Amino acid sequence: MIMNKVTEIEMNADFTAATVDGVSYKVTNIHSWDDFGYTQETATLEGYGEIYSYDEGATWTDRGGEDW
Repeated sequence: MIMNKVTEIEMNADFTAATVDGVSYKVTNIHSWDDFGYTQETATLEGYGEIYSYDEGATWTDRGGEDW
């Protein structure tokens, strides 16, 4: 059986840094947009790429729409 690696992502309270698998990254851009009745947040991390939240920033993933 093939299992996908789970990435642990935590955003700080003021949305200026995120920790991905124990490594801290600076947030360089963050924006929200409405998509089919819910809000999606997208944050760009310097040296990592984009992360996404589908629950108003409570949890984050680096897997675009794959987790829905």
